[in-house]
Amino acid sequence: MVTLRVRFDKRLGNFALAVDFAVEAGLVALFGPNGSGKSSTLLAIAGLLHPERGAIYLGEQVLFDSERRIDQPVQARRVGFVFQNYALFPHLNVARNICFGIERAPAATRRQKLAELLALLQLDGLQERLPLELSGGQRQRVAIARALAPEPQLLLLDEPFAAVDSALREQLREELLQLQQKLQLPVLMVSHARDEVLQLASTVVCLEAGSVSAVGPPAMVLERAFYLQEGARFSW
Repeated sequence: MVTLRVRFDKRLGNFALAVDFAVEAGLVALFGPNGSGKSSTLLAIAGLLHPERGAIYLGEQVLFDSERRIDQPVQARRVGFVFQNYALFPHLNVARNICFGIERAPAATRRQKLAELLALLQLDGLQERLPLELSGGQRQRVAIARALAPEPQLLLLDEPFAAVDSALREQLREELLQLQQKLQLPVLMVSHARDEVLQLASTVVCLEAGSVSAVGPPAMVLERAFYLQEGARFSW
């Protein structure tokens, strides 16, 4: 089993992020209120945010280690990232968006990978369309396909269902769960929706005010978070 070990400190203005957790492969949710440091944690794992000190390991691969002066560049980390708004290139069609991260691969390799991902993400027939010509669900699938194209060892999802309406949410959640189970790819997903976490996650890392307050099975962690919140409400 691949283990993700994350321990780092980072100051962002007046906000102090001090994260420390280790989780095994599966679909793991980073859960907590807005402003608790969830998205910043994803950015640090991906190499888009540079901690002041600490270490981040994916299995035996060292992504970051301040003591050893290791800070792998984004392209060397083999980590796929799907942003909350998907960040598709508006001037590129579906095919070119998906293949953006493998544009230096041989043409035959790109064609084969594109065909595989179009079928896997139910995007067949859409390869010539621009992002503005797609539905919200289709844009999400393109963003996931683009993240999967370089064959990452870890997939990071930042609020993957925030940009779609509630009618689509249930369908896309089920699709994500089936995809993770089919690929057996570790997924770390940011969420602040309890029902989403209970439906999808095998493990929950709860963040509060920049630090980890609990790690464990969803029902146990979310029950603890609920009682802490209720206690804070009535502590007056």
